[in-house]
Amino acid sequence: MADLNAIGDLDNIGTDDEIPLAASMAEVNLWGELGLSFYESIINQPNGTNDWVYKFVDGSTNAQNKQIRNTTREIKSSAECVEYEVVYGGYANFDDPAPAFVNQVGYVNPSDNETYSIQVENVAIGATTWIGNMTSAENVTCGPRCAQFLVLQSANNCTNNPAPDAPPDNCTSSTRVQFPRLWSCTNVVGQVSNTDSSNEGFDNPQELLLPDLQARVIAGAPGWSGVLLSGTGLQQGLIFRGENDMNAPGNITVKGMEELVQYFTALVFATADGVGFRKSLTGAYCPGPAQVVNVKWRYASLILIGIPVVQFLMLLGVVWFSGKAIILEPSYLAAAHLLQPVLNRIGEAGTLLSVDEMGEKLGKFKIAYGVRPDPADPGHSDTTFVRDLAVIEESEGFGYIRGKMPEGRYD
Repeated sequence: MADLNAIGDLDNIGTDDEIPLAASMAEVNLWGELGLSFYESIINQPNGTNDWVYKFVDGSTNAQNKQIRNTTREIKSSAECVEYEVVYGGYANFDDPAPAFVNQVGYVNPSDNETYSIQVENVAIGATTWIGNMTSAENVTCGPRCAQFLVLQSANNCTNNPAPDAPPDNCTSSTRVQFPRLWSCTNVVGQVSNTDSSNEGFDNPQELLLPDLQARVIAGAPGWSGVLLSGTGLQQGLIFRGENDMNAPGNITVKGMEELVQYFTALVFATADGVGFRKSLTGAYCPGPAQVVNVKWRYASLILIGIPVVQFLMLLGVVWFSGKAIILEPSYLAAAHLLQPVLNRIGEAGTLLSVDEMGEKLGKFKIAYGVRPDPADPGHSDTTFVRDLAVIEESEGFGYIRGKMPEGRYD
C-alpha cells in the first residue's frame, strides 16, 4: 500500500539526510500536476457533496502475479475560500509601469477592512496564479493539518462592453476576466478513514495513517513552487502550464474555487498511490492470486499424449471406411445427376413444391447409393467388368445391399 509518510520525501525531514521543506513542497505540487494528466479518472466526487475523494488501492508483493484490490480506505479535504476585493494591480504588470508598483497587488481583507499588498511575480494575462503560504504550523489558525494560500486571477483584455469600432475579442464567459480577482483559501486534509475496519484487517492500522506534516503540505499543494519570496512569509506563486482545470475559468464562483482546491488535493493522493513509495503490511485481506493451479504432470502427460493417439486412430478409421465406397465430387450438379431417378418420379411439374410436399408426392419410397446388381457380373475378383454406380430403389427387389464397393471400373 502507499507509504503516506514518504510523500514528497517528507519522512526525511529532521534526519541526517534531510531534504529542505521547500523542495518537498515543490515535489508534492508536481505529484498533483502528474495527476492532472494521468489520474483524473480514479478520483470521485460523492453524490450530494462538493468534496473530491480518493479511495486507496492495495497491491500484492508477488511481482510475478501482481494482484490489486480496491479498499474501503479513503481520504478527502475540506476547503473554504473567500473572495477579496482587488484595489490595484492584478493586470499582469501592464496597468502601472512605475517600478515601485510592478508585480504589486493591493486588496481589502473583509475581516478588518484593511488594505494589504502582496508581490506576485509569476503572472500572465487571464491566467490563475497560486500563492502558497509558508508560515509555520503554529501560525496557521485553521489547524495543524491545514494550509493557507491566495489565488490571483489576472485580468485580460476581454471586456463586457467593447468599443463599437473595436474588433471582436473572441472571449467567452469562461475566458473573460474583465477585472482581477483574488481569493483567500484554507484547505484541511483529514485523516485516512476505515483504517481499523474489519474490511481491512491489517495487524498495524497505525501504519496506514497520514501524519500532520504531510497533511499540511498536501493541503497547500496547489501553491507550492519551492522558491521562497525574500522578506515575506509567502512562497512564490506559480501558474499551471498548458490547458488544465487549475487555470480557473473567468466565471468561476467561490464554491467552484473550493472544489478546485479539493480536486487537486485528491489528485496528489492518486499519484502517490500510483507511482509513489510503497510499503508492505501483513493482514488477513491482503491481495493474493485469485486462482492457483497445481499441475500433476503424470496425469497431464497421459492427456497430452493420448489426444494425438486417439486422433491418429480416428484418421486410420476414416481412411479405412472411405475405401469402402466411391466418393463423388461434392457438387450440386453431381448430386442432382445421381438423384435423377427420384426427380423422374416427381415429374417436371411441382418446381415450387416444398421438400415435405415433394416427399408426399413420392409416397413410400426408399433408395440406396451403391452398385446395381448385374446377373452378368463375374464377381469382385474381375476388375475389368464395368459396373453400374447408381441410386437403387427398394422396389427393384435387390434387398439391402451390404459390403464395400468392389475394385474395378464403373460407369
